[in-house]
Amino acid sequence: MNKILLLTALTGLTACQPAAVDQAAELDALMRTSKAWSDVSGTGDIEAELSYWADDAVFMPPGADFLEGKAAIRAFLEQESALENFSVEWTPRSGYVAASGDIGYLVEVLRLEWDDAEGNRVSVPGKILTVWRKSPAGEWENIADSYNFIEQ
Repeated sequence: MNKILLLTALTGLTACQPAAVDQAAELDALMRTSKAWSDVSGTGDIEAELSYWADDAVFMPPGADFLEGKAAIRAFLEQESALENFSVEWTPRSGYVAASGDIGYLVEVLRLEWDDAEGNRVSVPGKILTVWRKSPAGEWENIADSYNFIEQ
């Protein structure tokens, strides 16, 4: 009788264990998400760009205070997109997804470009660190984003 109780208890415990997460597949999905975000950024479609940020995201661009939440981030993006011939792109370089599969980070390479007041093209390289979590819908969303420039 004790063996039956033990077997029942062990079966119940293993049934409660979460399914194994394929961290490499999740990292690949996260990198694809970041690339899709890069593709819409700087196009003037601020709603599409904002859709990658969580409602409670924190954005920390160089030379600016903490931008907390989508309203503050929207104001920054509107100002940025007003630059003449503005473009931005980034590429994930490396990253990590936790064994739980619900949080991760990316290290990325950045390039910002625009025309200055005299019409000269300005091109600035940078680097980014982003932190992501899975939304309740199972999609990756950016919760923290910080970048800086690389001296040329």
